Amino acid sequence: MQKKLIALAVAGLMSAPVMAQSNVTIYGIVDVGMVYAKQGDNKFRGVESGTLRASRIGFKGTEDLGNGLKAKFNLEYGIAADTGTALTPRRSYLGLEGGFGFVGLGRQYSPGYDASIRDAGNFLLSGTFTPQAVLAGGAGATIRLAGAARWNNSINYRSKSYGGLEFQAIYALGEKNQDNDRSEDDKLGLGALYKNGPIEANVIYHRIDGGGSSDQKEWMLSGAYDFGVAKVSASWQTVDVGSMENDVWSVSGAIPVSQAGKVSLGYGQLNHEDSDLDADMWSIVYFHDLSKRTTAYAGYTRINNDKGSLRNFAVNADPGNNTDGFAVGVRHFF
Repeated sequence: MQKKLIALAVAGLMSAPVMAQSNVTIYGIVDVGMVYAKQGDNKFRGVESGTLRASRIGFKGTEDLGNGLKAKFNLEYGIAADTGTALTPRRSYLGLEGGFGFVGLGRQYSPGYDASIRDAGNFLLSGTFTPQAVLAGGAGATIRLAGAARWNNSINYRSKSYGGLEFQAIYALGEKNQDNDRSEDDKLGLGALYKNGPIEANVIYHRIDGGGSSDQKEWMLSGAYDFGVAKVSASWQTVDVGSMENDVWSVSGAIPVSQAGKVSLGYGQLNHEDSDLDADMWSIVYFHDLSKRTTAYAGYTRINNDKGSLRNFAVNADPGNNTDGFAVGVRHFF
C-alpha cells in the first residue's frame, strides 16, 4: 500500500509541470440589439444578433513544447444569439509559434482582415456601422470584415513584431480537382502592419487566381493617428479584375465624451467601374462601457445607393433604394 501511495505521488509530481505548460480557454461574444431599418417602401424591425460584433463561441489553447516553441490552436464558431441557432465556421487552425514567428494551417484570417479590423477600430470592430466594411462588399473585395477574408485550406506565416512592424504572408489552396488549372481559386495575401504608440499603418495585397479568366488583384493602404482628444482613421483600396476597377475610400473618427463613453463618426464612398453601382455611406454611433467586458451602443447609418446598387442595413429591397438604419444594443465579452 505504501509503495502505491509513493508511486501515485511521484506520478503527480511528474504530471504537474506538463499540466502547467498547457491551457485551453473558452471565450466568446454575445451581441444583441433592437434594429429598425427602412429601404424604399420596405421596413424592418426586430431583434438582431451581431449588430456591433458577430456573436460567437471559441476555444483556444497553447502548449509549451520547450526551447521557446509553442503549439497553438483556435476553433471559433458564429452563433445567431437572437434565435440560438446556426453554428457557422469562423476560423480554425493549428500552428507553431517561436522565435521565427507563427506558422499555421487551417481556416485563417488574411492580412486584409487584420487591416480592416484596425480600420474599424473607431467603431469597436463593427462590420455594420463601418463604411469600409459595408462598401468593400460592393466592390467585390476580400480585404474586408467578412467571411471572404477568412481563407480555407491556408498556410499562414506571421512574423514577430519589429518595433511595432509585423509582416504576414498567407496562401490558400483552392483544391480544384481538375486537369487544366488546379490553381484556380488559389489565394495569396501579403501584408505589412505597423502599430507603435499613436500611429497605425497598413499596406495589404491580395490576389485570387481566376483560372481561365482574369486574376483578381487588390490593394489597400490605411492608417490612423490617436491625437488623444480624437482618433482619426482613413483607408483606400482598389479591386482589379480584368478591365474592371472598383475603389473604396473611407474616413472615420472617435471622440471620447466621458470616461466611459465615446462618439464615432464615419463616411465612405464606393466608386464602381459601373457607375450605376456606386454608393456612399455615413454613420454615427455612441458607445458606453458598462464594464470592461460589457458595452451598450446606439447608432444610426445612412446608405445612398445609385440605381443599380444594393448596399443595405438589415433589410434588402430593390437596387437603387437608399437605406436608413438604427440600432440599440449591448455587447458582452466572456
